[in-house]
Amino acid sequence: MITQLTNVNLINNNLQANNKKELFEELAGMLFENNRISSKEAFLADIEIRESQSITSMDGIAYPHSKSKAVTEPAIAVGVKREGIEYGDEDGINPTVFFMIASPDNKGGIEL
Repeated sequence: MITQLTNVNLINNNLQANNKKELFEELAGMLFENNRISSKEAFLADIEIRESQSITSMDGIAYPHSKSKAVTEPAIAVGVKREGIEYGDEDGINPTVFFMIASPDNKGGIEL
């Protein structure tokens, strides 16, 4: 199952993002370039709505996720930023590993 959700094109071990907004853009860009989402803007809007409900990070790992009509195929984009990125979580640990999880809104999808 994991090989259906991610592949080498959806993994970046040297993210360029310097903040949460850039991080979301970079990971969503990977999903868009690999035809896993039909609209980067629509997917990012759904990610932002989900993030506004609660922070999706703990112990240095962030997992922004959303069900979205923009998702054409379930996927996980994986990224690493060795210096970490300020994420606004309560534990004060800046995440260094990121899993952006894309689930279609019309199916059961991937549940955490």
